[in-house]
Amino acid sequence: MRVGLSTLLFPWWTLERAVDVCLELGAEHVEIICDFPYFVPGKPKPDLRRVKRALQDHGASVSVHASFWDLNPGSHLPELRRLTLKRLKLGIETCARVGGDLVVLHAGRCPIPELRWLWEGTRRFYELTLRECLKLAKKHGITLALENGSSAFGPYATLEELAGFLSGRGEEIGACFDVGHAHLEACRRGLRSSRTFIARWLRRLGRRVIHMHVHDNHGEHDEHLVPGEGTIDFAGVARAVRRAGYDGALVVELYTARGPLRAGRLGLQRVREFFGISDV
Repeated sequence: MRVGLSTLLFPWWTLERAVDVCLELGAEHVEIICDFPYFVPGKPKPDLRRVKRALQDHGASVSVHASFWDLNPGSHLPELRRLTLKRLKLGIETCARVGGDLVVLHAGRCPIPELRWLWEGTRRFYELTLRECLKLAKKHGITLALENGSSAFGPYATLEELAGFLSGRGEEIGACFDVGHAHLEACRRGLRSSRTFIARWLRRLGRRVIHMHVHDNHGEHDEHLVPGEGTIDFAGVARAVRRAGYDGALVVELYTARGPLRAGRLGLQRVREFFGISDV
């Protein structure tokens, strides 16, 4: 398993600088956020050739997290859906340009989940958007990874729905198992511990898990804390991941406005310790 870092932690810098810092901190994999603040209409575009060279010079692998701010791939509004698709395609094209082969996508959001017709419409529109993304991803030889959500307000956001959706589908699409989001889902269900819940879903999803996000929280909000600073039993999670046979990237996906360099360094260190991975 390679331990990586997301550029989500460094929004104050350019993408080029954010990637450099991830590598300087010892990340073996970098996940690029293809969204604000790095990819903004009317602002200078990142130098993706420079980014690719930096990754290659360090022997680091790369993935891209497609746009999610202000967007909804399952929106009932055609204009918003078209804009979302355009931004998601930008993520796929960016991944191809930096030498990556995997793009993470969020689930859609339903404004009023209690209305069945609205929920089913969101599901249908999300699948239409996903179908268009798959066409472009296949052209570039890129795999899509659908991320389990931090809330239950959209189709395929929960692990149960995500597993059902992926069942029987081809290798062009899989799951991005987000440990922090799985912990929140377990807490929403009133479970005393998320360890068994996470282990069960890792077993059930099995080889469908092709990517992982690792961060901590206290079971109430999506805090994106350094592992060990919240209430997730990461020693138990690490055992479950190993038993599931997962060998892909472990992307430390943190966010803090205070001491991001410390958080990035400590996050990489903690994940290596929890998962028994030697330092680079």
